[in-house]
Amino acid sequence: MVSAGALSVPALSHIRMPRGDARGNGERIKMYEGVNASEGIGIGTVVVAAEPDLSFEPHAVEDTAAEKARYQAALDAFCAKTQAQADRMKITVGENEAEIMSGHIMLAQDPGMTDGITTAIDGGTCAEQALVETSTMFENMFLSMDDEMFRLRAADIADIRTGILAELLGREVVDLSVLPAGSIVVVHDLTPSMTATIDKENVVGVVTEVGGRTSHSAIICRALEIPAVLSVSNACGALHGGMVAIVDGINGHVISEPDEQQLADYQERAAAFAAEKAALEAFRGKPTVTADGEKKVLACNIGNPEDAKGAVDHDAEAIGLFRSEFLFASHRGRAVRGLPQGRGHAQGRSGHHPYARCGRRQGDSVHESPEGR
Repeated sequence: MVSAGALSVPALSHIRMPRGDARGNGERIKMYEGVNASEGIGIGTVVVAAEPDLSFEPHAVEDTAAEKARYQAALDAFCAKTQAQADRMKITVGENEAEIMSGHIMLAQDPGMTDGITTAIDGGTCAEQALVETSTMFENMFLSMDDEMFRLRAADIADIRTGILAELLGREVVDLSVLPAGSIVVVHDLTPSMTATIDKENVVGVVTEVGGRTSHSAIICRALEIPAVLSVSNACGALHGGMVAIVDGINGHVISEPDEQQLADYQERAAAFAAEKAALEAFRGKPTVTADGEKKVLACNIGNPEDAKGAVDHDAEAIGLFRSEFLFASHRGRAVRGLPQGRGHAQGRSGHHPYARCGRRQGDSVHESPEGR
């Protein structure tokens, strides 16, 4: 299996080819389009990650104290597992990406969330229903916001709900740490908790039905250098476990059951992509100058002060975008917490939203600058 997110591109002789000439059978080879979220070429075998059945029967409770204790135990177990995932991500991915999982703990423990749930339980609602109703309220609140970065918090809330609900119901969530080598993960949504368990050595590509270039799944796939194509409609239904597929994270294409010619073509593309990455190393430590002699400033976007060291290590000469909302999300000691306390309290006392950021908005372009900082 091949992943050109990394530099090594092994041979493809061990991949079993589909029988027959696909060009004579247009029903076999299919190309699907999506968002090119993480560059590279991945060739391997599809593994469809089935999400757990978290259905339950809502019911009234009489012993509300016991029900609140049951919820607290589930919350504690969720936070412990999430902290373990964050600790693992610090080693396997990086500090910045690990903060996504730390932020989940903060949101799960936020008084806006816990108070709403315990109040519902006090009214006789079971813990599962209290969790779903309260978390859905905050999820919809984030979805209604104009800023894309705030809207992405809705996916965090949904991921937290899934994790705690699984604890309450005694179900197992998706685990991507035990996949066979050469796997292409196909899933409805690659949540931060899923990516926290992903084994980059065994995963050569990711395909999802939702998400964009600024989603957490895209950020982590880029950090892991795993080719990814997101927002592929009906990917979980169209791609089946065991089939050979190609993930073209450069152009946003997914090809199912390619023929020998296509495989050979994409092997060449993967090798060229890896060679280009290797060739770029020759420019490390050299001035940023165009071919006609014009000097430029190479800027890097960061999410926290620690990222500045990585930027320097990669020859950055300035900071383009400082995603300071991560500072708010990761600083547990701040008076302004992660969740708005209702529509009337969607802004903090200072008049700014709890996730307000300094500087440019996410997505603002960082223009080329002449020499001088």
